[in-house]
Amino acid sequence: MTKRLFLFFLLIPFISISQSVGFVYSDTVHIEAQGDTLEYGWAGGLNFTQWSHIDLNFDNVRDLIVFDKSGNRFLPFESYSENGVTKYRYAPKHIPAFPEIMNWVLFRDYNNDGKIDMWAHTNAGIAVYKNESTLAGGLKFTYALNTPQLFTNYGTAVDVNLYVASTDIPAVEDIDGDGDLDVLTFSILGTNVEYHKCMSMELYGHSDSLVYQLGDDCWGLFKESFVSNTVYLDTCDANFAPGGANRPRHAGSAIAVRDLTGNGSMDCLLGDITFNNLNFLTNTGTPQDAHMTDQDNAFPSYDVPLDLELFPGVFWVDLDLDGDRDMVVSPNAGSGAKNLESVWYYENIGTEALPNFNFKSESLFQDEMIDVGEGAYPKLVDLNGDNLLDLVIGNYGIMENGTISDSRLALFINTGTATRPEYNLQSYDFSGISALPFPVSLIPSFGDLDNDGDQDMILGDGNGNIHYFNNTAGPAGLANFVLAEANIDGIDVGNSAAPELADLDRDGDLDLLIGHSTGRVKYYENIGNASAYDFSLVTDTLGGIDMSSPFYFLGFATPTAIDQNGSWELYVGGAPGNVHRFTQIENNLTGTFLNVDTLLNGVQRVGRPAPAVNDLNNDGYADLVLGNYSGGVQLYMGIDSMDISVPEIVEVNEWVVYPNPSKGSFSIGNLTPESVANVLVIDVHGRVVYEGDAPEGQVVLPALPGGFYLVQIVQENKREIHRLILQR
Repeated sequence: MTKRLFLFFLLIPFISISQSVGFVYSDTVHIEAQGDTLEYGWAGGLNFTQWSHIDLNFDNVRDLIVFDKSGNRFLPFESYSENGVTKYRYAPKHIPAFPEIMNWVLFRDYNNDGKIDMWAHTNAGIAVYKNESTLAGGLKFTYALNTPQLFTNYGTAVDVNLYVASTDIPAVEDIDGDGDLDVLTFSILGTNVEYHKCMSMELYGHSDSLVYQLGDDCWGLFKESFVSNTVYLDTCDANFAPGGANRPRHAGSAIAVRDLTGNGSMDCLLGDITFNNLNFLTNTGTPQDAHMTDQDNAFPSYDVPLDLELFPGVFWVDLDLDGDRDMVVSPNAGSGAKNLESVWYYENIGTEALPNFNFKSESLFQDEMIDVGEGAYPKLVDLNGDNLLDLVIGNYGIMENGTISDSRLALFINTGTATRPEYNLQSYDFSGISALPFPVSLIPSFGDLDNDGDQDMILGDGNGNIHYFNNTAGPAGLANFVLAEANIDGIDVGNSAAPELADLDRDGDLDLLIGHSTGRVKYYENIGNASAYDFSLVTDTLGGIDMSSPFYFLGFATPTAIDQNGSWELYVGGAPGNVHRFTQIENNLTGTFLNVDTLLNGVQRVGRPAPAVNDLNNDGYADLVLGNYSGGVQLYMGIDSMDISVPEIVEVNEWVVYPNPSKGSFSIGNLTPESVANVLVIDVHGRVVYEGDAPEGQVVLPALPGGFYLVQIVQENKREIHRLILQR
């Protein structure tokens, strides 16, 4: 008897597109920029981030989990040591384990079981997810309470939700030092910080009961101005009648607390919704009775003061795993804030008890990724005539000094081979597009519109217009785009024009598709010829495509077309986070296309996905470069989703594969010494690349490319499957 095992799902998040084709995330395609390898090149970019620790892979070493408010994305990073230096690898396989959230998330161990739990935004408050992960079952988070809402008591007969504004980030820390986690948040009406005390230790002698009551309605004896980030010490909102018309309303703040002065009491850092600085409040009170008596609005004034546009949020993570927590700061904004160089890192060169922050970087992890600011719209096209697919990325824009502008094109030249692509940054402002007087949100498409053998460009903009650029370089040189016609034929699709050129009617010239903000796609037939275009509108709703949703009425459709063995297919990204594949297009341009599948459903949803599809390695399968609103791209390689038959044997979880990552050999720990184990190594395409015995648990692999593999270990009637990363 055999059992059928889908190995790709076990290896890494898997995206099904049909019975014979699939996609698997890959980070093995090399990327360089200015001579440096981009370690996290395909991780998808960062904009407005929140940083916490968690153990992702059950090795009892702290990893990183990053949440980006832009697209509400989780980015997991596993830690490892190389020559005594702490490093991280992007590990998207963990993403499906995290619940979908919005606005903010903090990871804190509320019940002191060693598993870091998840505190996240919910409607007007906090949802707590208990970490119930196990080595056998993997990462798992469930509501810690019978309700998704955390409640507190204000001294009344009825508990109410512990309020946190959607714009804010609360502090979740042991404020009074009694061993359970308290909450600090700005009050719903007013500019005071409320201290909600956890009563678990007092009531039950342990920390795992999430029972709260208001401990202080003016923690620290200060208030924040409701028109600026000015802090008034030794005062509260008591002079305003509760609920009165003259009572100020809180606008938005991010709270971070930590003992920064070594006196045993929690000091406070405040980031404000419309300001670039951090305000440091010194607590000279006690853990039970906070009293802020001094402030510094240029923290850390002893080093490089933070100046980060806009609304800074502070996160304590021990990035270098040296035993003391460092400081990471990033905008707590959903938009309108710095979107490049927006992750400031200060190393703690002091101690945990008495921190001393030293500025190290303003683009932590960002400088190791493809990141073009806000919005990434990729296309795969040969722009230098070498028959290799280069990568061009348009963007929405870059935020500077309160204005988002500088929409441009990034070009990564493919310097690899026909079967092994590699990318090298040519320019982050290719052809000087940013100097042209276009609005934000520039989305390119390419095709030979004048029949001279090279790739010309159509560029869509945020106002819904499109523009034609002639390539004057010829077929054998690097493309040189010159604006030949602005606002072609007065075409205006409303907002966010996302063009795509393809000969859908197969009459020998390129037609024009334009996705736009409503989530639909317009189709313009080219009634000219291959040398001179003339676009005529055929339908506003090509194929019945609609990428909007009941919860997100804007769709921001971004189409890309690919000819698969003589049949057109359309891949369309939409704002809800999905990419759909449409077929039954041939001879059906005024009908309804078949929506075959939702590629990213349940796997990896990103904000405003923009797909680029083509065969990068000439293996016969379409590959996918997926842009998102965080300004980065992710790479998914096409595979054959064949299943593999293996004997049905007992599943166990008792062996260890190490070192992992491996340089080409590894050991298997905890094997039965009297019996030799059999080892099978399988690559991402499902091919067996090694099979042999493991005498004394030792395995030496042949010369295999770096990347992800599955290791199947069989000993007697037991089997385990482990993930292995090979580094070359």
